[in-house]
Amino acid sequence: MPLVTTTEMFKKAYEGGYAIGAFNVNNMEIIQGITRACKKHNAPVILQVSAGARKYASHNYLVAMVKAAAEETGLPIALHLDHGPDFETCKACIDGGFTSVMIDGSSLPYEENIALTKMVVEYAHAHGVVVEGELGTLAGIEDAVNVSAEDASFTKPEQVLEKLEDNLGVMSVARPPEVREYGFLPAGVYDKDTFALRLMDKPASYFYSVLWNKLYRRILLTGNDIQFTSELKWAEDLVFNMQYIQYAETFVSIDKAGYYYVQNPQSICHTQINPASIVQNKIQTFRYYKDLYTRLGMYEEVRPQLYKFLVDIAESTYPSGPFKKIIEEAKEYWKNRKE
Repeated sequence: MPLVTTTEMFKKAYEGGYAIGAFNVNNMEIIQGITRACKKHNAPVILQVSAGARKYASHNYLVAMVKAAAEETGLPIALHLDHGPDFETCKACIDGGFTSVMIDGSSLPYEENIALTKMVVEYAHAHGVVVEGELGTLAGIEDAVNVSAEDASFTKPEQVLEKLEDNLGVMSVARPPEVREYGFLPAGVYDKDTFALRLMDKPASYFYSVLWNKLYRRILLTGNDIQFTSELKWAEDLVFNMQYIQYAETFVSIDKAGYYYVQNPQSICHTQINPASIVQNKIQTFRYYKDLYTRLGMYEEVRPQLYKFLVDIAESTYPSGPFKKIIEEAKEYWKNRKE
């Protein structure tokens, strides 16, 4: 298998929710040890070569050994220049078979660092090679780079983002697979009835159903024996919150994010759920919803939203069979109430 760039490698890693190891190499034994261990786990890998290693082991020898490892293992392997000190070194690696290079201009003033990085980016991208920049300065010693803690200066994201596309020719910035904001409830104080009706705006929303964006009064939990139900394998946190709403009188929403939740489309929750079991759980959840809103005297008012909560996923899961009639009745009811 030929050497690969990190572009597709990182894309798959983001989608799959895993990290890729990057290891510095300078001889055959290290290359063999790393790649054979990766082979056992069928793991892609980045093999890094510093400017010092190129001088020690010879550029051509290192490239040939890494290519041999890729052929032997069949793994996706990227060959990366670590802390390239200047344009000439980066160019030599690009011309000589590396699939990724790092230009370390951190010893230069920021604007000069940007200019040098841009020059490397332009040359590398024209040859299909990926570039890593060093737009800040980390403390420590690596190869010929020695930075004291006093001289360290971390990269300032806001400063870099301003210049990425215009100055460095970067087409996109790597980000987590998906980040959403769920704080759509306006900041304020709500009584029980108002909060319960707002919940029906989006009855299956994470904002209302999860626990991690809320604080609870302990006395309400212990005094009313509010616990997770063992009846459900999904949405048990939503049911927990519905029980809590029955006993709380006041709800406060703030407009500051206290928790960030990143969804991974390749997680177990997304890839190993049986749609049929989700529908069954939704039917069970519906009973809890009905109980809550019956107690609050609001069931008839919110019933259309609850039917839609069921129908949205049920229709795609059960296009035929015993549930078909129920789904059609629910759709018709929802349509009539909406009109």
